[in-house]
Amino acid sequence: MRLDGLSPTNNNARSRGIVMHSSDYVEDATSKICGRSWGCPSVDHKYYEAIIAKLKDGSPLLSHYDGRFAI
Repeated sequence: MRLDGLSPTNNNARSRGIVMHSSDYVEDATSKICGRSWGCPSVDHKYYEAIIAKLKDGSPLLSHYDGRFAI
């Protein structure tokens, strides 16, 4: 799922190709969305379809980095 940045610090997310995608490295993570892949939020394969279905029509996604990835 392609993402659009709305704040001045990430308003070029679409042009940079930032997407939400599933990834093997988050399979056993404690959060449903975690990890970062070149700026992209990575999602556990188990939750990918449900998360995309909920967000695809538009929803804010807050991402903060302090050594960990969190929403």
